[in-house]
Amino acid sequence: MILMKYNFCYFILSHERADNIQTYKQLKQLNTKYPVFILIDDTDSQQELYKEKYGDKVIIFNKKEYKTKLNIDMFDNFENMINCVIPRNYCFYIAKRMGFDYFAELDDDYNSIQFRIPDYTKQKLYCKDISNFDNIIDIHLNFLENTPTVSLAFAQGGDYIGGINSRLITQQYRRKSMNFIFHKTNRPVKYMGTLNDDVTAYTHGGSIGEIYLTFSHLNVHQTPTQQQKGGLTDAYQDGTYLKSIYSLLPSPRQIKITYLPGMNRIHHLIQWKYVTPCILNQKYKK
Repeated sequence: MILMKYNFCYFILSHERADNIQTYKQLKQLNTKYPVFILIDDTDSQQELYKEKYGDKVIIFNKKEYKTKLNIDMFDNFENMINCVIPRNYCFYIAKRMGFDYFAELDDDYNSIQFRIPDYTKQKLYCKDISNFDNIIDIHLNFLENTPTVSLAFAQGGDYIGGINSRLITQQYRRKSMNFIFHKTNRPVKYMGTLNDDVTAYTHGGSIGEIYLTFSHLNVHQTPTQQQKGGLTDAYQDGTYLKSIYSLLPSPRQIKITYLPGMNRIHHLIQWKYVTPCILNQKYKK
């Protein structure tokens, strides 16, 4: 009998990708002993295929019912059911019903999870495979348990733009959490907005004193956005302007709409000095 250190599970949020849940394969390769569940909604046309491939690991819920039951603010009246905001909120509900004290919300398109290690002598970042993944999970849960942090997350590839001089490496953390997100069941996050709900959560939450953190040590690599069928690809291909606007609505002073540097792609720009409290360094004390 294998005894787990924490009462924890993974929820992989998936939609129309029963044949291509890369995250599930990654977790199996990393040999995690914690339970893994695949969360889909009742509008998914591949429900039977999910159940055929993953059996009792599949959790199916009624999206429309829980949108109302959990009182989720979509910030619109479009009735667009292609979103992550409803399943993100539902995770807290189902984790409590299933008796888990902690859980992680994961997207379904992670093709690698590795350490990112800076080499200051060569001014480079290196990737290194993880030998004991559950130990990494336990460390994050221990931090979540012993601090007032609302959620933690592994970093994404884009967080390392700039390499060893990126803000994530120089500061070793960011006040955000996206994608591979750890939560404590009795410390719920109110996700809002049809799209970009994770950005909205940590910017709005940060502005009222909540702590969301991404550390620099772990990197989740994903299939490039909009390059595979299913998920939110169709919603994103309708345009990233609308996606970004959802995060601006509750935080117009903190977020503006702009273009990604060197790209003809609209994106949100977070003005961090208006989001999180700015604490002066002790060296400025007189």
